[in-house]
Amino acid sequence: RRSSDLIRQLSYDRPGYADSDPQPGRSVRDAVDDIEAILDAAGVERAAFVGTSGGGAHALAVATLLAPRATLVHCNVGTAPRLLMGSDEAFFEGMDPENVRRFQAVEQTREQAHEALGGDIERMLAAARSDPMAIKGKMQIPQADLEVHRRTAASYAAVFLESFRPGYWGFIDDFSALARDWGFDPREAKAPVIVEYGVHDVNVPAGHGRWLAENIPGARAIVNQEGGHRSMP
Repeated sequence: RRSSDLIRQLSYDRPGYADSDPQPGRSVRDAVDDIEAILDAAGVERAAFVGTSGGGAHALAVATLLAPRATLVHCNVGTAPRLLMGSDEAFFEGMDPENVRRFQAVEQTREQAHEALGGDIERMLAAARSDPMAIKGKMQIPQADLEVHRRTAASYAAVFLESFRPGYWGFIDDFSALARDWGFDPREAKAPVIVEYGVHDVNVPAGHGRWLAENIPGARAIVNQEGGHRSMP
């Protein structure tokens, strides 16, 4: 193939996952410094960015704070900012109780959240080793997500185990960063943004996608009427 036909993909572990050191108290905005350093080290001036689930907000940080280097930002099943949605009722509406409990746990101190969520994470890790289909735990995910999980359970489990190899801090710090002030306002995004979400998502309910699509200037919405959190096209 011609070099012009190839796509170069760069990805990284957010602090606290795999080989990336934890960054206690980090905000969503802090990801921009890491992303800019990675772009500089790779010799990349401009790129398209994709963030899925918890990564969606971090991609929106690029659209807002690093817009000159973004040709496009795709926020896929990402959360909306809790403090800007108007109420906790709006933030939690349609969310599975297990995810609600995780967001509520990180309202405590970092150490208390670690204690509150550690048992659940250990059970998920045990499932990843023995029965990847059970990783979802008690979450009542939609049928569309179950079908995707059946096809990808083995690879999902491998990624899950690698991500949590150093412990739980990445997971806890992610939920904490998403639940509090992001350090920027996505309504001030300057880069082109695609917001994609599934109507039946119970991890990040559709209300989050609607809020983002309605409030980010010029955002294009892609709505999967049959999809959930893992079943996007």
